[in-house]
Amino acid sequence: MFIVHFDRNCIQGERCSKIVVLPQELNSTFAKNFLNSNYVCHPKASKLQGFNAAQVLYLNKFGINSGTVTMSNNLTLESYSSISTIAQVLAESFADDPSFNLVFGQNPNRLATIRAFFEPFVADATKRGKIIMAPNLQGACIWYPTEVEIFDEQFEQMLMEVIKTLTKLAGEESAQRFQHLIEQVGNHEPQQSHCEVFFLGLKPSARGKGIGQDLIKPVLDYADKNQLPCYLVSSNSRNISFYERQGFRKYCSIKINDTYSMTGMWRELSC
Repeated sequence: MFIVHFDRNCIQGERCSKIVVLPQELNSTFAKNFLNSNYVCHPKASKLQGFNAAQVLYLNKFGINSGTVTMSNNLTLESYSSISTIAQVLAESFADDPSFNLVFGQNPNRLATIRAFFEPFVADATKRGKIIMAPNLQGACIWYPTEVEIFDEQFEQMLMEVIKTLTKLAGEESAQRFQHLIEQVGNHEPQQSHCEVFFLGLKPSARGKGIGQDLIKPVLDYADKNQLPCYLVSSNSRNISFYERQGFRKYCSIKINDTYSMTGMWRELSC
């Protein structure tokens, strides 16, 4: 870990209370894209006492609670990803997904629009759920523990904001298609207490390497430890066999239109 950013108002070289530390994997391109203009890079800084405190400052800057984001290899990730970064990972992971093909069609700003779509979901997960990141930002998983009622009033309000954003960026038809899709998904939400994988995606270059199993393992470990069933919705029929290998079975068919359906999948509690 070596990239340190100081508040622009601090004189370079002085002790400054507003310090953030980024992992070694992140480079200056990341800093330019995801750190705002109030922070500048101190190129000579390589070490910092009180490293964890600096990491927490970085998390708080982006509204991410310490401990919310973890690595798929079970190492706690105190600092690593902003909401925008995680949303970008999910956007790249789901850009070729059938559900997003349905909603966005041939939108010329497709990837940027999908990233904007994901940002509120990531923000919600930092407050109420959990986020698991694959190493090197190859994929991400958003899931919710059993005590969280996903489709509550707060979530519904967030969805309304998502629909407004989609209307602005992708047009009213795309927004209406998403509204219909999420309503159908919500209508099939199981009433029984369970934990839930809400999004799990890998970038195309990371698929077929066992990374998806690493991403979902902490969720299944939580379910097994707490003797809970687990639920998810597969938006791509090609992924069903993967989830079946993790112990899920087909639970319900969620018809979106005459040519496309999603599949609710249920994993019974471990015996």
